Amino acid sequence: MIKKYKILSTPTCMKCKRLKQYLAELNIEKIEEIDASTPEGMEKAKEMKITSVPLAILYDENGKQVGTAHDEDEVDALMAG
Repeated sequence: MIKKYKILSTPTCMKCKRLKQYLAELNIEKIEEIDASTPEGMEKAKEMKITSVPLAILYDENGKQVGTAHDEDEVDALMAG
């Protein structure tokens, strides 16, 4: 079960806003948001080898990564198991 997430996004990305809103509606706890439009965010994305936004990194209740999602459909697929 997905309980927490980190997300890499930008303030002007509409897909990012939709994904963040969807995760909030599911009551999944946000543990970190990385703004990829800042120099720090770009560096972190580079370190993590992330090349596009949005990207949510999803974790279970024990903090184990269960997958990543670029959109709501991918979140649903991971939740379905």
